[in-house]
Amino acid sequence: MGRAVPVLIGFLASLLGIGGLADKVLGVIRKIKQRIENAIVKFWNFVKGKAGKLLSKIGVDGKKNKKDAKTTYQRTSAEKEHDLDVGVKEGTRLLKDENLDKKEMQKRLEVLEDHYNLQELKIVTDKVEKDEEVLYIYGKVNPEKKGEKVKKKKKKHSEYTPKNIEIRVVGDHKVAVTYEYDKEAHENGKQNFTVTIDLNSVDGRKVTQTVDGNNLALKPEGKDRGYHVSAGQLAREKYGLDLDSVHILADQFLGSGYKSALNLLVTSGPFNKQTMKKAEDSIKDKIRTIQNDNQNKIVTFDMTVTATFEVLPDDKLIETLKKVKPELNNDDNALKATLRKLNEKQDPRRCEKVSYEAYMFIDGKREGRPLQAETANADKWLNDLFKK
Repeated sequence: MGRAVPVLIGFLASLLGIGGLADKVLGVIRKIKQRIENAIVKFWNFVKGKAGKLLSKIGVDGKKNKKDAKTTYQRTSAEKEHDLDVGVKEGTRLLKDENLDKKEMQKRLEVLEDHYNLQELKIVTDKVEKDEEVLYIYGKVNPEKKGEKVKKKKKKHSEYTPKNIEIRVVGDHKVAVTYEYDKEAHENGKQNFTVTIDLNSVDGRKVTQTVDGNNLALKPEGKDRGYHVSAGQLAREKYGLDLDSVHILADQFLGSGYKSALNLLVTSGPFNKQTMKKAEDSIKDKIRTIQNDNQNKIVTFDMTVTATFEVLPDDKLIETLKKVKPELNNDDNALKATLRKLNEKQDPRRCEKVSYEAYMFIDGKREGRPLQAETANADKWLNDLFKK
């Protein structure tokens, strides 16, 4: 019954001349899936019952017709191949549409999959390069088929924009910045964040930066990477290193990539792509398991990510934090000036450790012990630059 719904909606849409109705309605259906399915099944059974009685009155055996229909309509191999070919071609057309993100494409592919009675129709990533990726549509109905490979620029969504940003001094050489998102990140309320930056050692040039996020959720699979500020070609040329601008609270945990969110660090590429990724994937897998065990419930989490790092001798961050005193809370202009300085362009920062801790909430109630992860090593790829 569930697989018949998109075909039925698509048929009605074609009769009415309403393009894109099927995938739009399906998007709503997915959000209230169980309630809709129950209503549709109840309605369907009602219609079948009435239709059966009517057919019986005029001398038509509904069961016999159903059996005949089932046995008479068998697609030939050529018909299956034709449906597969058309489905893959239409999917490739969607893939080339620059106005669609992967999430929207996949929704429309599901409609095509049902419409052409395919076993599978999905986006496959063939190759990932720096600023683009090569994708194609894979379809299967026995036989299977790969569509034309399409190069697409990696898109960045513009969500996770910090709003209502405020700064306050919470101790000598220590500031806290708070902000929030609207419900754009997920539908179960706003997300609130607190970023704390603390000067641990002037002589050792050590700083601890903590990002606390509340009411978070894993970013949906396939959704494009969020906006983030790049480490930049100039930085690579200046230091001769592979540098990345990395999220402290990762994009997949709804961390912002805007400079004003104070959620970015410039690290080596390998530390970001290998060391941090391994720790992030570890805690993500634990969260995913809890989500899978509670599929009909609202699963959110609060996460704290703490990065301890060393800065270069000429990094302005040390001087900015040295001037931070509690009395600055009485001077709005001084606070705003401090916030502007914290948002200035970064030099590389050598992370010693990044730790992750998440508290899970099921239907708003905190559950279980905190999930934890930690980077296995420091950013050794910056050792020469920091004379280690």
